[in-house]
Amino acid sequence: MLEEIVRKVLTREPDLEVVGAVSSLDDFDYALAIHQADVVVAGVSGTHSGREFDPLLRAHPAVRVFSLQGDGRQTVLHEMRPHSVPLGNVTPEELIDAIRTSVEAVNH
Repeated sequence: MLEEIVRKVLTREPDLEVVGAVSSLDDFDYALAIHQADVVVAGVSGTHSGREFDPLLRAHPAVRVFSLQGDGRQTVLHEMRPHSVPLGNVTPEELIDAIRTSVEAVNH
């Protein structure tokens, strides 16, 4: 259900393109190699440290990962630097703005 909501929110934005969806963390590396995505939005269940994204970020250092936790309102940004930025509760519009900002930072 969270995937459908995120996809719906993102596809409404003309400057963003959803290029794929995967069902497990193991599939991210393959999907990124094929689609050359700038951003991954990952729904995760339970609490986690964010370290599960380290192999993905090492293999694709320019990629940014937004992990949506719980009901999807709690969001954390993961980057290769390495660091994570808790974004807290976000609205769909704030998630869109955060994605745009992170992509602009990578492209400049």
